Amino acid sequence: MAAISVEGSLDRHFLVAPGQVIQGQIDIHNTLDEPAWVRVEVMDHQVNAAGQPHYPPAPSHDRSLARYIQLMAPEQTLGPRASGRIEFEVKLPTLTERPELAGAYWAVVMVKQQAVEEVMEAPRLGQWTIQERFQTAVRITTELTTHGRSQWALTSPMLKLHPKPVFELTVANQAERLVDVQLIGELFSAEGQSLGITELGRLQVYPGHQRRLEWAIHELLNIADGEVDGEVGGHPKTHNYQAIVIAAPTARMIQQDPVGARFELRWEEGKGHVPNHAPSAGDD
Repeated sequence: MAAISVEGSLDRHFLVAPGQVIQGQIDIHNTLDEPAWVRVEVMDHQVNAAGQPHYPPAPSHDRSLARYIQLMAPEQTLGPRASGRIEFEVKLPTLTERPELAGAYWAVVMVKQQAVEEVMEAPRLGQWTIQERFQTAVRITTELTTHGRSQWALTSPMLKLHPKPVFELTVANQAERLVDVQLIGELFSAEGQSLGITELGRLQVYPGHQRRLEWAIHELLNIADGEVDGEVGGHPKTHNYQAIVIAAPTARMIQQDPVGARFELRWEEGKGHVPNHAPSAGDD
């Protein structure tokens, strides 16, 4: 059980102008009946296509916010059941200082807990004191209200038939602004009849990153066992469907135009086919 809990949102988002100073705080609480030592560190945050986070030492990329974050107290001790706060300041440079400043910059404030006493080896051979350590990442993102390109696409479609039909595509952020969208998919029969709508969830994609999306379309299909391989009573069978995917920007995105894509899903004798159709959002 973690001794130090972070209260409130773990995802802080700020709309700012160049040169603006942001002052914020992270509320923390010691949940145990013993003192806890809290250490805070600024790290970078990257997410791979599967949505798994990584926290390399900062600065590790051009859009790292870490160089602009100052921690007021990197270390503190909390008494039993006590509450505290971590204060931070973000100061962005002006356009005179950095003319290329545009779009989104981000990093995390990593809250780490450690016992007040050091880990000691037990006196007898083969016995150790095991001490658990926990850390919580609070993501800080700044989005500049000034110029910045917003270019993103629904791309790299793929239809997987085994063990059940799943449609995959990528949300790729090719520019400078944060992509934060709610995704909805609707599947149609070859005759144009809607087979159902699926809430595909929310994706945040940072500049230069991409996220892979999986849509379990088999949940909307009425396919008997054996039909996926194209064999029904010993005869090949062709399946024809249309899929529409809509990406609707959340309030965090400055550009509010939704992006949609239509895909033809066809397979016969176990072979899937999806055209590479990838519309994208424009610049702002």
